[in-house]
Amino acid sequence: MDRDYFIDDLRVMNEIYEVEAQMPLMRRVKHYKIRKNPLEELEETEFKSKYRFCKSTAIFIIDMVKDNLAGDARGGFIPPHLKVLAAIRTWARGEIQDDAGDLGGMSQATISLVCKQVALAIVAHRAQWIKMPQTDAEQNKVIAGFYALCGFRQVIGAIDCTHVRIPKVGGDVAQYYINRKGYSSINVQVVSNANLEIMDIVAHWRGSTHDSRIFNECRLKQRKDLLEEQDNNIDDDVPVVQMTSSSLRGNSARAAFINENF
Repeated sequence: MDRDYFIDDLRVMNEIYEVEAQMPLMRRVKHYKIRKNPLEELEETEFKSKYRFCKSTAIFIIDMVKDNLAGDARGGFIPPHLKVLAAIRTWARGEIQDDAGDLGGMSQATISLVCKQVALAIVAHRAQWIKMPQTDAEQNKVIAGFYALCGFRQVIGAIDCTHVRIPKVGGDVAQYYINRKGYSSINVQVVSNANLEIMDIVAHWRGSTHDSRIFNECRLKQRKDLLEEQDNNIDDDVPVVQMTSSSLRGNSARAAFINENF
């Protein structure tokens, strides 16, 4: 009798499997978090306190990179303006990605991916904004800016290095990232004009690298050396733009690009 019950149970189970096989597959419904647009939800003062930019500046950045951030609109598509705002908030306030994600209706993993996408989109436009003066008119404008600011004559750029702190690096190369102040960093060389606009940047040297080495091996120095080699082809009446680096001694790399007639 027990054997008959066992056979009946198997027959019932087979019938259940046959019914389940005929039923259509039910997809799990995915629920997305509500994503609000801070540009519409927040007032100007509140928006600036949370994102460190005014709305007009944020919209300008969004318009610049939106084509680089366009993607598939299916599923949980995140529009470009929310990507940019989420990345700006994460960078500007130094927030944990989970917190920034909760405010934007995104997960921590999504915030991490969005920050990378936005960074690459902005970097794609670097040549439009980060460039040394190319023409005489552009050089004269920069020179006039320094002279109006502090009376410096014939200066077309101010250069210095700064240490940008990074998480501690492990492995055999960890010591090369530790700077003279004892923490891990990237030693970044920046050239700016009188309006604090970056005209040239070198951001790939480890923290232990001396400022003078960064300067001596940068493309800006190479272009300066190339101009000096071409001096024989330039009329004596045309002033040659040169670079003085006498103040590179010590811990800081401060140099001015000055005219030979200064």
